[in-house]
Amino acid sequence: MALDYLPSWGQLPAEQYLIESWNPASTEPPSTQRARLVKQFLNIDYFNADWDPTRGGTNPDAQPVRVPTEGEISIILRPWRSDDIRRRAWRVWEAYTNTGGNNPVLLRTWYDPKDDERVKSWATLSEFFEDDAAWAILDDPAVFNFGTGPWQQVLEILPEIAARLFHDDRWVRRKDWRVDNRLYSRFKGRLNAVKRSNPSWRSDLNVLVKGNTAAQSFLHLVSRSYILIADKETFETDHFLLAYLDARGRVTMQGRILVDEDRLTQVSLERFQAIPPMDVFEEGELGTDYIVAAGNAGDREVYYWMREDLEDDPPPGDEDED
Repeated sequence: MALDYLPSWGQLPAEQYLIESWNPASTEPPSTQRARLVKQFLNIDYFNADWDPTRGGTNPDAQPVRVPTEGEISIILRPWRSDDIRRRAWRVWEAYTNTGGNNPVLLRTWYDPKDDERVKSWATLSEFFEDDAAWAILDDPAVFNFGTGPWQQVLEILPEIAARLFHDDRWVRRKDWRVDNRLYSRFKGRLNAVKRSNPSWRSDLNVLVKGNTAAQSFLHLVSRSYILIADKETFETDHFLLAYLDARGRVTMQGRILVDEDRLTQVSLERFQAIPPMDVFEEGELGTDYIVAAGNAGDREVYYWMREDLEDDPPPGDEDED
């Protein structure tokens, strides 16, 4: 999938949100206001259908209802992203919205010239990944050189990586996972068995999720997109960081995988088959917002803990019960 389409100004939902929400009378520097609004965009609960005239990139001829003015383009949009980044944003939006992003974006955050040829070889490392490498590999030190800083900075540049949810005839970033959800029910139903298998569970409440196979499947469902990160550790250990993200771009689970043709191919297949990869969901780490009983977004919006879930001893029973 080549980078052959440059979207019209305002065709992407994030751009529509920016021009609609922009306050020209604000005393904030434009860069500060823009960064704040991008973060707001990632946290809104409901999408305005008018923000996505192309319906996830399926109709590129559709033009935005709200066409930005020349002033809005020059002040708000053009300083934010180059044509190359906007082309990539379009492809990310199209792929992640319509196919679930079977191939992940690969973000390079650590730049040493001696690694450049190695990074180029990743485009053909996997036959599956090769088809999307032209847009999926984010390798530009002028834009993505985050050093040892948080890789999540990429979401301020490409919020399209955080794929939205579809629910009740509208696009959303939040839903009640308790409603008619078999995986959520199985996750809660396995808690007593997990406690019996882990007698010291109170000392590490995260085991209620990480030691719970049903919870792993549930968090994989909650994860709307995923991303590979080539950070400093990648070049030292030959292992990518693989992170799964919810609809707001928050990490659900992350772990290290070998930089290898077979493993990269398997990553794509696991996504296509909706299988949680063991080296991430069993051996990896919960994202900051998904650490158990930390009063965070995961507690409020995903786990919906009851008092007895976190405090009560399990009744006697079969540890292998489902």
